[in-house]
Amino acid sequence: MSRLSGCGGRLDEISAALAAAATSNPLVGLPAGEDIRAAWFGTREDRSDGFLLARRRAILDALVDVVILNSTKRGGVSGRRNFDPSRRP
Repeated sequence: MSRLSGCGGRLDEISAALAAAATSNPLVGLPAGEDIRAAWFGTREDRSDGFLLARRRAILDALVDVVILNSTKRGGVSGRRNFDPSRRP
């Protein structure tokens, strides 16, 4: 018998809350304009009122796609790799 079998509805409630948090949009409630800087970094000297690192990461993940392209060899020094702007997405 599981230790959690007696929790019943509470366990279901917590599971639902975790699922909702995992699928929620991190951009909801984001302030517009100049207020974003204050919200991101905070206004106190110790920055304790700014977004938590997890929220910052979630926002960046929603807004930014990182694409890594291998550079190509073109003329010049043997073995040297140069950036080719035509290969950008």
